[in-house]
Amino acid sequence: MTLRAPAKLNLCLYLGRPRDDGLHELRSLFCPLTLSDRIVVSDAERDEVVSPEVDGPNLVETALIALRARGWNRGPARIEIEKRIPVAAGLGGGSADAAALLRLARDEVGEVGDLAAELGADVPSQLDPTLALVGGAGETVEPLPAPRHFGVVLVPDENGLSTAQVYAEADRMGLGREPDELDSIAAKLREAAGGGDSPLAYRELLMNDLAGTIVAGPDPER
Repeated sequence: MTLRAPAKLNLCLYLGRPRDDGLHELRSLFCPLTLSDRIVVSDAERDEVVSPEVDGPNLVETALIALRARGWNRGPARIEIEKRIPVAAGLGGGSADAAALLRLARDEVGEVGDLAAELGADVPSQLDPTLALVGGAGETVEPLPAPRHFGVVLVPDENGLSTAQVYAEADRMGLGREPDELDSIAAKLREAAGGGDSPLAYRELLMNDLAGTIVAGPDPER
């Protein structure tokens, strides 16, 4: 079985203050792209996740272990991931891969939405890839009509970005909007995108509060 795991593009990202759990409130429009990872699931003697392009822990492996713990009784599987989405590029590739596996299992395992939120803030929005207004730390997903056709140009950099590092830099810089402002922004985004227009029709709203935090690599003095 071959699964498709589409990248997601943050059309905008408005950053709020850190919550008590350490995560940041945000408001964003998440849009799936045609750019996708390819995942092949086949029968095997034991569960195995193969992703040569990813070093270290793999979110799909974490998702598989969690599904087994919730009673997913599909036979042992070999899950091969062909990475097409650049790693550490803010395109949600790892989350998309994990969400694709959850989609495969959700008719046999209950509450995969809760599991998606446990796996990571980007995973819930990837369960049903569609344009969505996203709130909370990513766990609140409000589907919106698909936008009219538009294109994007992605220019990968050799140096990926650590999400934790970017948010730490935002905290150091004192970034973060107040809740009332975030709610006002969400209303504007809902109105602008709710009619299915191309994002180019509301480009004045397409800004990223984290843009100024981007750094080339870890700074040991921070």
